[in-house]
Amino acid sequence: MRIPIISLIYMLFYNGLTPVFANTEARVYLCVAEKATGFSYRNREWVPSNFDVNDAKYILTARDGKWLWKKTGEPEQEKYPQSCTEHNNGYINCEFMYKKVWFNNQTLRFQIYMEGSYVIHDELKKELENGKNNDIFVEIGTCTSL
Repeated sequence: MRIPIISLIYMLFYNGLTPVFANTEARVYLCVAEKATGFSYRNREWVPSNFDVNDAKYILTARDGKWLWKKTGEPEQEKYPQSCTEHNNGYINCEFMYKKVWFNNQTLRFQIYMEGSYVIHDELKKELENGKNNDIFVEIGTCTSL
């Protein structure tokens, strides 16, 4: 026996069942950076810097009950995987090895901050002196639900 589609919709919505597609809360966000400032290691010293964020775009998505944050065009970090936590007050924060991301799903704003490069051990200091990019910064921007 076939059930007409209108009857199926009626049964799902009016009998207390909610299909997955009826959830209107966004589970995917496109985030675009607006500004970034901090310090860069240049010529063996830390100098104040503003950073170009024209191409800085990120995706925040819920997959298998977990939130994931990644820069567009880059693979997910496997060496130092992130750990994201969703809080009851509308915040989601993600932590990488030296980077932290905060997102507010009410204001649709985010901030990223990179930490740890200034208080480093000798091996990382060699990387800085060899020109490896280990800037310390705060980046801010806004997101759109997709």
